[in-house]
Amino acid sequence: MSDDVRQQSGELDAANGHDTERSLRPPGRCRHGLAELSFDTRTSQYCLISHTADPEDLLRTVALKEPWGLRNPNLILSIMGGAGNMVLPPNQFDIDGFSKGLVEAATRTSAWVITGGTASGVMEIVGKAMRKHDKERKVPCLGITPYGALKRGWRDLICSEAAFEESCPANPKRMDAAEAKPEGAAVDDKPLAALQENHSHFIICDNGKVGSETFGTEIPFRTRFEDHVAKGEFNDVEGSLQVRVPRVMILLNGGKISLESLVQAIQTGCPLVVCRGTGRLADVICRVLEEPCSVDDEDENSFRSHLQETLHEAVKEFMPQDTLTTQDIEHFEAIVQSDMVVIYSINDRFEEVVLQAVLGHAGSAPTTSSRDLEAPSAVAVGQQLALAVQWGCSNYYGHLGQRLMENGDPNGAIKLIFKELVAFNSGMTPVTVVRSVRENAGMLVSWLLQNYLKQMDQFVVNEETLGIDIHWSRVAQESWRSLEGLLVWSIEQEAPCSVLEIIWSYMEDPVHAALIAASACRDTAERKHGSASYQDGLAKKELEDSADRFEKLAILVLEDLAQSGKGVEYLFQEPVRWQGKHNCFRLAHNLGCKTFVSKTTYRRAVDQYWMTPVPFHLHFHHGQLDHAKLFSWRSWLSLRADSKGQTRELKICDFGPWQFFSIPYVQAWTNGIARCLFVALYSYAVFYRLLAVGSICFMEVLLFLWALGLALVELRQFQTSGFTSYINDFWNILDALHITVLLSALVLGLLLADQSRDMNKPEQVLEVMHAMNLLPCWIRVLQVLQNSEHFGTLLITIFGMAKDALKFFILVFIFCCAFSCAITPILFSQIEERDNQAGQGNSCFPGLTWAFWTIVGSMDEAALAQLKTLPPITRMTATVLVYILALVCNVLLVNLLIAVMNSTYEKNQSMSQTSWAFSRIEAVLEYDDESTLPPPLNLLGLLLDPFGQVSRV
Repeated sequence: MSDDVRQQSGELDAANGHDTERSLRPPGRCRHGLAELSFDTRTSQYCLISHTADPEDLLRTVALKEPWGLRNPNLILSIMGGAGNMVLPPNQFDIDGFSKGLVEAATRTSAWVITGGTASGVMEIVGKAMRKHDKERKVPCLGITPYGALKRGWRDLICSEAAFEESCPANPKRMDAAEAKPEGAAVDDKPLAALQENHSHFIICDNGKVGSETFGTEIPFRTRFEDHVAKGEFNDVEGSLQVRVPRVMILLNGGKISLESLVQAIQTGCPLVVCRGTGRLADVICRVLEEPCSVDDEDENSFRSHLQETLHEAVKEFMPQDTLTTQDIEHFEAIVQSDMVVIYSINDRFEEVVLQAVLGHAGSAPTTSSRDLEAPSAVAVGQQLALAVQWGCSNYYGHLGQRLMENGDPNGAIKLIFKELVAFNSGMTPVTVVRSVRENAGMLVSWLLQNYLKQMDQFVVNEETLGIDIHWSRVAQESWRSLEGLLVWSIEQEAPCSVLEIIWSYMEDPVHAALIAASACRDTAERKHGSASYQDGLAKKELEDSADRFEKLAILVLEDLAQSGKGVEYLFQEPVRWQGKHNCFRLAHNLGCKTFVSKTTYRRAVDQYWMTPVPFHLHFHHGQLDHAKLFSWRSWLSLRADSKGQTRELKICDFGPWQFFSIPYVQAWTNGIARCLFVALYSYAVFYRLLAVGSICFMEVLLFLWALGLALVELRQFQTSGFTSYINDFWNILDALHITVLLSALVLGLLLADQSRDMNKPEQVLEVMHAMNLLPCWIRVLQVLQNSEHFGTLLITIFGMAKDALKFFILVFIFCCAFSCAITPILFSQIEERDNQAGQGNSCFPGLTWAFWTIVGSMDEAALAQLKTLPPITRMTATVLVYILALVCNVLLVNLLIAVMNSTYEKNQSMSQTSWAFSRIEAVLEYDDESTLPPPLNLLGLLLDPFGQVSRV
């Protein structure tokens, strides 16, 4: 805490008539002590305060702020019991099971564990449990210890002047705990205690006295501290406690001091968990609670008489050295009559027993409650449900979930379940625990869907309801309502696949939902886990596996529909719940679900789309083009009477002329032929210099109009798909490039070219532009072959190998530059020689570029000749480097390229059907937005109806 903040806090306290430092400082000190204790393997922090200190002051100045900075607890586990050297029979109490259950329960719920803090008895058991099961110190383990009960070495160390310096709150001093352990112990140290080294924090209470009589003097402060934290009333510090925190006191063994602590805990509404088989007080309480009462419970005197009789027998058996006083008997009566005690036995699950105590159930059945859960001291139902889920106590889900939905706001209950449990996360909680809690939440979500589906159907997902809005936007949803929003939101919060499948199974449009879930999973993987870290790689792989899983679920549903003959029809149905009017046919393509697109039913739908006139939804039920009629000259042209028999209409393969030419299959042929004609004419014009003359010729006009027609097609595609989708298509980039260059060169040629047949400099530049522009034009012709399965798969393989070749040349560039930079200065001593490679036939490739020719097996002659002129040692060094260069380039890198390309070829062959099916649907859907006639004839439609053409886009 900075000095100015501390000064403002002190001024505020003074204004309110409260001195924080006076409340905390121990007797005889000007301020509270604060430092670190360095043990052999761990470091712990401690604070020395007065036994009458205000818990709120401690929380504000030390615990929740600097220097401790503890996170707010969701549960308080207060451990009470014997401080002596206990011997626990393994057949009656499983220490390992208790230790593991304690740490797991605390870790899952971000709990505070509070003990007496000394190195003996139950505190030693808890400390060893923390060392064994909480190696990363995820769980704050606080020891509240009386200063006077510590051995002299510990008292001297704790009270050293360094702990009381002004700089300690910001920079606590470190004390070596070994200094508190002298070789010879003082006589008065025998009954006193030492601090347990595995506790993370110590709160040491000083009442000004020293000796064994100070044991137990810390109990009043500990009770006040735990009760203050549990009430959640510390609201004046941002991020501090705001709601009631569940608190459970756990008793192992114990004596009369523990008995007093139990009574004080019960008086504050804290339930108890008593561990059977640990001896002394714990077994006495278990015996009294389980001893049946044969007399009428309504007779108070008889009840007390029977209780005292049972109590004396139990004390005689388990605490023979202790004598009960009247006050002790009253304490036992208060414990028994409180109905706030749950017994933990050797075969019980620790988390379930603690949860029973929190819920107020004396038995294991969650249908009866012995305490009033609506009382002010009771924990909120939402917190109870959160504990049940975090600990995997599934038999409580229905009971608590029903109370949460019926006693409060259903939207608030849904918000709690999804925000706090489905999206459970904590920076201090191990990943395995986070995953386990989220998996447990799946059963609760399933119960919620079974019983409250209508309420979930009305839930709106946005930043106001769940704190985080949905980022995925591939479908134009105005608002995310019902299960659709919960599914996508849960995906973005990286809920387990099992939870996502439960939500998906209740949706009305399962194929749509599965495809959208797959896309959302992939989008979340790229957006959240795009870095190269190992943890991000695992999370990304898990999301990608979930995406593949949902895509397979969509395929399974579609195959079931196909068996009933409704598969293809379902693909073209508009969704019931999803906005944007995207049927499955278009949705699968837009979301990039390649596996779904490659399946048989979908490919049948593509064939039907391929042969049906545009727009498809108007002609879907009116038949499709028949291949047999297409190649039969008798069916090509015919005159048929209309429906009234009055006029005769021209038909092409049973379609009207305009409908026939709007069929994607026919459009592919007409556009392909038009593209080939355009490239042939353009190549002819460039080859015979028809575009280099200043006067306007017919070829220039034709190519200019053709380019305008192609530009109109690209403009429509750009307006339909958007900028991002447009530039992600390789063919679109080629189109934009060669059309822009062609139009620019034609316009510049008209302005810069002269009438002479001799080529001037501007004409030469334009000629080069046209010649270079032929490359993308010819490459663009390859898309015509994309609709063929044979050529399409070859194109996919070629493009894949081209990507590998580009990556390969990065390696070539690095290796060749390295050797060029190393060898060139050795071979050529003069700068001019290095630039021109000694001027011997290598003037076209000066400088460092000579080494790159070794990749094709050509060694530079000037470099080899220069080797003979070097001194022997230098010649040997240069010779070795030259032959290493030849070996690396000619053998290693070339063979690497062959191996990589072979691997790419095999990979593409195995994925060829999937990739080609997806690229084919891209080509098919393009014709929906294109004009019926190919360029340049599409300009006729623009002239006839300019506004209609543009608005159609």
